[in-house]
Amino acid sequence: MPADREGFKYFFSRLDFYRKSFDVPVVVAMEGHGGYGRPLDSCVQESGYTLLNVNNLKLCRFKEIFSSPAKTDAIDARKIALLARTQDVCFFPLIKKHCRRCAMSPKNTRS
Repeated sequence: MPADREGFKYFFSRLDFYRKSFDVPVVVAMEGHGGYGRPLDSCVQESGYTLLNVNNLKLCRFKEIFSSPAKTDAIDARKIALLARTQDVCFFPLIKKHCRRCAMSPKNTRS
């Protein structure tokens, strides 16, 4: 997904599709929070979706446990989704510490 207006428009259209099609809350999990991801994470939160920050080091450890044959962005996205889905599962109590719900990002005050 390109990190521009059209990419974001496509991204949010997909989120809306899943929310409406399956009548479920949509949660967005991102590796890192702020920095380069700030435009997207701010838009996610302003749109009313729950945003989870996935700690990079914890994700790396999680991928060591649930290994993959290769390292690609698509595989990483699947692992992030798996980690986010398991955050409330009682038999993985340590995983809850690997994801955290993000507070609203402060508005960028730089000009």
